[in-house]
Amino acid sequence: MNYFLDERDDRFNYWKHKRQKKEAEVFAACLLISEDKLNKKLKEEWVKESPDLIPDLAEEFQVSENFMRKRLKFKDSTLGVRYANENKN
Repeated sequence: MNYFLDERDDRFNYWKHKRQKKEAEVFAACLLISEDKLNKKLKEEWVKESPDLIPDLAEEFQVSENFMRKRLKFKDSTLGVRYANENKN
């Protein structure tokens, strides 16, 4: 009986840890790249003309491409989701 309780606790802790990790990623993304600054950049002309937006924005905000991709996924906009999905590795 004890085995089943331990296994259930392990699964609960796994999902709890996974949720906390996701919350930490969202917090860090929003802290490093604020919604206002990101929106402002996305409206600039060079962004619309960029053939590969993720590396350009990552350089602009001085973060990794993977981090920029995640930030765009967190962003609640069609543009952000579209570019994040199109530029997956």
